[in-house]
Amino acid sequence: MEQPFLIITKDGSRMAVSPREIVYVTVDANYIKLTLVNNRIIPARYSLTEFKAHLPPEDFVRTHRNYIVSIRHIDSVGRSIATERDGEKTKEGEIIMKNGHTIPLSERCKKQVFACFKQL
Repeated sequence: MEQPFLIITKDGSRMAVSPREIVYVTVDANYIKLTLVNNRIIPARYSLTEFKAHLPPEDFVRTHRNYIVSIRHIDSVGRSIATERDGEKTKEGEIIMKNGHTIPLSERCKKQVFACFKQL
C-alpha cells in the first residue's frame, strides 16, 4: 500500500511530499531541511522530533541528534572514528546515502540503526 503524502507548510503555502521521496532530514537553526531523492531541499519550520512523529517508523531512523534518515536510501554504514567536539571526545560513525551524502552516526544511535538492518 502506498504511503500517504505529508503536507509540509513552507512560507504560508503547502506542499505534498511522499515519505518515499525523503532521503534524510536535518536541523538548521529553527528549521528542518528535508533532502529529497532529486537533491531538492525543502526547509520547514518544525522540530526534528515533531516531524519524525509524522514519518513511518519502519522506514526512518534517527542517526544523530540532528539527523533522521530513510532506511531505504542508505548505501552503507561506516565504522566508528574518534572525534573531539567542544572539548569532549566521542566516537562517531558515518552513513553513506545512495545520493552520496555522508550523515553522522552517533554512538548513542548506532544500536537502533543496526536493528533496522536486521529487519530488511
